[in-house]
Amino acid sequence: MTPARARTARLLRWPSPLALLLALLLAVPARAAAEEPQRPPQRGPSAEDELGVERIEAQVKAIADRLALTEREYGSAEDPSELLELRRRFAEAETQYLLGEYGNAAALLYDVCASPAFFNEESRPDALYYLADSLFRQASWIESRRYFHEVAQLRLPRLLQDSLLRLIELSDKVGDQQGIEEIFAALVQQAGSADKLKAEVVYVHAKWMARRNDLGEDERIARALAAFSAIPNNSEFGAQARYFEGALLVQRGALADAALAFARVLALPQVQRAPGPAESKAPAGLSGEAAVAAARAQKLSKLRDLARLALGRVLFEQGDISGAVDRYQEIDRDSESFHDALYELSACWQKLGEFEKALRSTDLLLLLVEESTIAPEARLQQAGLELKLKRYAKAITQYEQIAAEYRPVHQRIQQLTEVPDPVAYYNELLERGERTLDTTQLLPEVARKFVAGRDAGKAREIILELVAGRQGLEESRELLKRLDRALKAGKLELFPTLQEGNVRAVEVENALIRAEGSLTGIESHLIEGVGGPGGAQLLQARAARAAFDDKVAQLPDTAAAFEERRRQSLAKVAELDKQAFRLGVEIDSFNAQLAAAEKWQRDSAAQRAQTLKDAARKPELDQAEREFARRIESDRGVVHELELERQTIRRALEASRGAVAGAVAGGAADERLRGEYLKALGAEEAASKILAAGLAGPSRALEARIQGLVAQINLMRRRAAAVRSSIRDRAAQKLSALRARLQIEAESLAGYDKQVGSMEGGTKQLLGRIAYESFARVGRIFYDLVLKADVGVIDVAWTQKRERTDSITALEEKKQRQLKDLAEEFGEVLKEVE
Repeated sequence: MTPARARTARLLRWPSPLALLLALLLAVPARAAAEEPQRPPQRGPSAEDELGVERIEAQVKAIADRLALTEREYGSAEDPSELLELRRRFAEAETQYLLGEYGNAAALLYDVCASPAFFNEESRPDALYYLADSLFRQASWIESRRYFHEVAQLRLPRLLQDSLLRLIELSDKVGDQQGIEEIFAALVQQAGSADKLKAEVVYVHAKWMARRNDLGEDERIARALAAFSAIPNNSEFGAQARYFEGALLVQRGALADAALAFARVLALPQVQRAPGPAESKAPAGLSGEAAVAAARAQKLSKLRDLARLALGRVLFEQGDISGAVDRYQEIDRDSESFHDALYELSACWQKLGEFEKALRSTDLLLLLVEESTIAPEARLQQAGLELKLKRYAKAITQYEQIAAEYRPVHQRIQQLTEVPDPVAYYNELLERGERTLDTTQLLPEVARKFVAGRDAGKAREIILELVAGRQGLEESRELLKRLDRALKAGKLELFPTLQEGNVRAVEVENALIRAEGSLTGIESHLIEGVGGPGGAQLLQARAARAAFDDKVAQLPDTAAAFEERRRQSLAKVAELDKQAFRLGVEIDSFNAQLAAAEKWQRDSAAQRAQTLKDAARKPELDQAEREFARRIESDRGVVHELELERQTIRRALEASRGAVAGAVAGGAADERLRGEYLKALGAEEAASKILAAGLAGPSRALEARIQGLVAQINLMRRRAAAVRSSIRDRAAQKLSALRARLQIEAESLAGYDKQVGSMEGGTKQLLGRIAYESFARVGRIFYDLVLKADVGVIDVAWTQKRERTDSITALEEKKQRQLKDLAEEFGEVLKEVE
C-alpha cells in the first residue's frame, strides 16, 4: 500500500465531515494518476531543426521581396510594364534601323506601331516612319506604301517631305499614284509656297509629273513645265530642272525653246557650292563635305555634257550643222557622252561634205567602242565613208566582213525564234529547274551584249519577286493560322512581357512550395517522438510526400535556373534545326541533280537521235526519252514533297522556339506536379497536427514558428496566384484585341492575294514571251546589219558601175565633141580647097 493510501485509510476511520472531504480530495489525484498512460520521455528540438527553420525564415523573407517586386511590375491591371516594354522595343528598333538591320527593325516595330498603348506616344510617328522605310529597303513595296501613307496622314512637317519622296518612288514600283498630289498640296499649304520646301522634294515631284501616264500629253507637259519652272537656277537641282525643261520642249516639238533651255544649263556655274579642300582628288579618296562637293561636281559635269549632246541634236535638226559640231566638240574624251558625240559628229561632217573628218571621227570611235553595241553601226558608217571617198576595194572588204560576221549570228537567232510555240518553249525552259540559266547564254556571244541587263533578265526579277510575294503570302497565311490556333489556346508566349511576369510568379510559387516542403519535413522530424494513434498515418503521409521530393527539387525557383532550362530547351531546338538545314541542303542537291539530268537529256537528245543508225528503233528511243523524262518528273515530285515536309518541320521548330519562354515555366506538367505535391504536403501537415498537441516547451515554440511560416507561405501563394490570374486576365484582353487585328490582317491578306493573282495573270509565261520578243528584236538588229552590209556591197558595185558609166559617157561625149570639132575643122579645110 502506498503511503498516500495508508493515510487515506486512517482518515476514513474518522467520522467527521472534514475527514471525509479530505479523503475525497486525496482520492481524485490518486485515481487520475492511476488512469494516466505511460509516455516516453519527450526530447527537445535539435539544433539542426532550429537552424533549418531559421534558414527557411530567411528564404521566405527573400521570396516575399521577390513577390512584392513581381506584383509591382506585373500584377497591376493597367500594366505600366507594357508601355515600358514598347518604349524599350522602339529604342532597340531605332538602333537596328540606324545600323542598317532593317529586317530586325521591322520585326520589332510591327507590334510597337499596332499597340493601342503606344498610340499617344510622341515617338509613334518616328516608329511608323522607321517601319515604312525598313519595309521599303526590304522591297516590301505594298506594305511600305501603306505605312508611308499613314505617316503622311499625320501631316507632320518633319516627316511629310521625306514620306512624299518615298511615296513617289513607290508609285513607280506598284503603279499606284493615288494621294501624291494631295500630299504635295498639303506640303505647299504648310510651307506657304513651293520654294520653301526641300529642293529635292520639288524636283522629284516635278519629275513624277513629267512621267505621269494618267494625263493627256499636252496637260502632262504643261504641268511638268510649270513644276520645273518653280525650281530657280541657283537651286541644288536648278541645272537638272533646266535640262528636263528642254527635254519636255523637244517632246512638244518646240525646238527653238528647247535649245534655249539646254543653253541655260550650260550657262549655269559648274560648281554651285563651295568645293571641299581636296576636290582635285578622286571622290573615292574623300570624305565628308569634300566627298559631297566632288560628287556634285561630277554629277553637274555629266549633266552639262548631256545638255551639249542634246543641244547638238536640236541644232542638227534645225539645220545649224556648224553649231552642232561646236557643241559635240566641247565634250571631253573622258566623258560618258563622248562616244555618242563622236558618232553624231561624224554625221555632221558627212552633212557638211567633210568625209575625211567624218572617217577620222568614226575610226576613233571604233577604237573606243570596239566591243559595244554601237560598234556594228559605226563599222557600217566607216564602210559607207570609204565608199564616199571612192575607196571601193576597202569599202567592199568592210561590208563583206560585216555580212560574213553577222549572218551566222542572225541565222542562229532565227533558229531560236522559229521553234514551235516559242513562248511556251522558253517559258518552260526558264521556269522548270533552270533557275541559274541566263537567257543570253542561248544567244551567240556577239549578240549577248544587246540584251545584257534588260529583257529576260528584268523579267526574271519580276517573276522572282512574284514568286517571293506568293511565298510571302503563303507564309503569312500560315502565320495567321498559327496565330489563330495560339489565340484559341490563349498561349502567353504571344505576349513576352506577360510571359515574363508569369515566369516570375511561377518562380515564386516553386520557391514557396519547396520552402513549405522543407518546413513540413522539419515539423515531421520534430514530432516523430510523440506517441499516439496518428503515428502510422504520419509515416504514410511522409512517404507519399517524399516520393515527390526529387521531382520538386528540379523545379526552377530562381532566374538562373529558369535561364538554364531555357538554354537547354533552345539547344534541343537548335539541334533539330541543324538537322532540318542539312535536309534542306540535300534537297537542294537533289534539285540540282534533277535539273542537270533534265538539261543533259534536252541538250543531248539530238546527238542520240543522230547516232541512231536503225531508223526502225526511233520509236523505241522516243519511248525511252519519255520514260526518262517521266522518271525525272516523278523524282521532282518526291523532292517537292520532301521540301514541303521540311518547311512544315521548320515552321514547327519556329513555333517551338517561340514557345520556349512558356515551356520554361513548366506548363501543365509542372502545374500538375505542384498540385500533387501540395496535396501530399496537406496530408502530412494534417497528420502532424494530430500529434503536435503533445509537444511542450521549446518543441511547441518551434512548432508555432513553423505554423506561422506555413501560414505566411499560404498567403504568399495566394498572392502569386493572384498575379498569375491578373496576367491571364490581361492576356485575355490582349487576345481579344489581337483577334480583331487578326481579322483585319486576314482581310488585308485577301486583298494582297487578289493583287498578286492579278499580277500573276498578267505575267503568265512572261519569261518565255519576253525571251522570245527579246530574241526577235535582237534578230531584227542583226538582220538589219546584214541587210545594210549586203546593200552596201551593192551600193559599191552600183557606184563603181555608175562611175564607169559616167566615165564612158564622158568619153563618148568628149569623142563626139572632138569628132564634131574635127568635122568642123575639116569642113573649113575642104571649103578652102574648093
